[in-house]
Amino acid sequence: MTTTLVAPRTWRSVCAAPTTSVMSIQDMPAAARMRVEELLLMLPDAPVNQEALWDDAWFTRWRRDASGTYQCRETFRATPDVTRSFADALATLAAEYGFSASIEAAG
Repeated sequence: MTTTLVAPRTWRSVCAAPTTSVMSIQDMPAAARMRVEELLLMLPDAPVNQEALWDDAWFTRWRRDASGTYQCRETFRATPDVTRSFADALATLAAEYGFSASIEAAG
């Protein structure tokens, strides 16, 4: 008799290959900045490229507009499930604070 062990439903999300996405934020009020930074903690740490150590971004590059709002555009790598969760949380935060945010596949 053979017994087959069934993999849990989450095995696909754990084993899924990471994809590269681009986060774009525009017209964000300063009050939302820390909340967005907290959301960014949902994303996995980026691998360290020793050859380009000084070229890598080690922080979120916020730009302040003349209107006093902030914008940024950051690239990140994560599994599709993590990217979806992050995008949903970011969309909720954008609706709450009234700014524009999007997550798009890079490439």
